[in-house]
Amino acid sequence: MENIWPEIIIAAVAAILTWFFNRLTIIAEIKKAKKDKINENRIPLYTECYEILERNILNSNVVFQKDYIDSLIRIKAQMKLIASNNVLQVFRTYYNWVIDIYKDYLKYCEENDPTGNFHTEIAPDGTEFEVPDFNEHDMDHFDLLVEKYIQNRGVKNTTVKSKTQEVLNAMRADLGNDKFDDNYLG
Repeated sequence: MENIWPEIIIAAVAAILTWFFNRLTIIAEIKKAKKDKINENRIPLYTECYEILERNILNSNVVFQKDYIDSLIRIKAQMKLIASNNVLQVFRTYYNWVIDIYKDYLKYCEENDPTGNFHTEIAPDGTEFEVPDFNEHDMDHFDLLVEKYIQNRGVKNTTVKSKTQEVLNAMRADLGNDKFDDNYLG
């Protein structure tokens, strides 16, 4: 009976160690499956975000276009729900930078847009009607002012590249990829 105790102790220790390492393996597999499921949801969002950012890389002045702003706004809620904190922080920085540029642009357009100027006239029969205080020449001049505004305040390609690259690198890291400097512009 005395010789059996070492064998029982060895078997018990082996059973405990087996249970412990199996438990660690199961926990690791659950975490991996959970991360894979999260990445499965992130891939389409990150792909869409990449396509939006690539538009800015190809045309640095796209930040003055409403449809570009709308595309960023459209993915903002999804980014808040699905993206990691690291991606969300750099995306938020990029998003705020673009929105600030666009708000300044809208303010400039609002201050210089001639189409808001009307005056009221009264017809001989007493009906009131509005008459525009601008003409086609004023509209053409406004278009030139807007074009000049964009040229003068246009965004440098290097600035766009650094801002977008931060978001792209964060998304790649989130999916388990290395940083990548994308010099391909086509």
